Amino acid sequence: MKKASLIFSEILRDQRQEIKLTAAIYLTVTVCFLSIFVCFRVAEKDKLILEDTDLAARTYPDVFISSGEFSSCGELYSALTEAEREYGVTFDGLRLRSADMPLYLELEGLGRIDDSVRLSQEGLQPGEMTVNENALYMGKSLTVGDKAELFGKSFSVVSVENESAIAFEELASLSADTGSLDISVGSIVTEKSLSASQKNSLKALLHSDELISQMDTAETENRSVSSDQKLICILIAGLSVLVILTLFKQAMLRAAPRLGMFRLYGAKNSFVEAFFLIYLLGYILLPFAAATGIYALLEGIFVRFYLEHDTAISYKLFALTAVALLSLIFTLPQLVDIVRKQPAELAVRR
Repeated sequence: MKKASLIFSEILRDQRQEIKLTAAIYLTVTVCFLSIFVCFRVAEKDKLILEDTDLAARTYPDVFISSGEFSSCGELYSALTEAEREYGVTFDGLRLRSADMPLYLELEGLGRIDDSVRLSQEGLQPGEMTVNENALYMGKSLTVGDKAELFGKSFSVVSVENESAIAFEELASLSADTGSLDISVGSIVTEKSLSASQKNSLKALLHSDELISQMDTAETENRSVSSDQKLICILIAGLSVLVILTLFKQAMLRAAPRLGMFRLYGAKNSFVEAFFLIYLLGYILLPFAAATGIYALLEGIFVRFYLEHDTAISYKLFALTAVALLSLIFTLPQLVDIVRKQPAELAVRR
């Protein structure tokens, strides 16, 4: 107990003698630990953050259906309904457009743009349609009660809204040439996640080139950015550790005369080694604790910079352990040199 008390009192006396340098070391090491913690947090950040991973795994955006592979609109309708029945598919934003579309938009600077017609699964009866308020049919605006012929069938306008739409069931009765149809699907959502074989079967059923879920897209993009994040974080963390080691080297150089003094006064090697370890650990543990506290207080700031995912405490403890071991290895030669020297040699140097 007396030895420990002596060690702590000598450390405090040594640090009080050069309080500015001591404060600078503590502050710098704290900032370095904080930088390492932030690097860990940045490495956890994804380029694309998904609020519902299960839904993302079941959602396939921007699906292209090759309508020309179907012999008729009835066959196309059968394929879509089979997809609904077999895989619980929901088509969001399923739209039709033909090469000779009589319904179009006049956009300033772009000229005539063929309008697309959404296949609505609710709210419309066979023979009914809603029309885009900005669309023209044969050069004229449509109002409620007007008739319009689309895809080889006549429809009655029941409302004027912000998009044109007909009932999904109408697809089976359309007589349009499938080769002239352009089909776009905003997204396909399945009832359950699909296996590789189920995905291939669905692609074949819809004659789609590819089905890539939002989850797959996110993972691909996150992997591409993750390597860059990790490289930058490794460089910053490495630089922080190098700064810490350099500071500890200077701190040990400053402590060397006091260690030599202990040897001159007959202190055992165990006492000198204990002083060395406590002296070094004090410069590590106190800044680590301070950095951990500051890091916790900055939680709100991290969230505002979209760094929502905190790192596990094991990563922070790993950083502490790595810094402690590297610092010990880096400064150990000085301790060995002092312990090996005879008191007479230390006296000559003094």
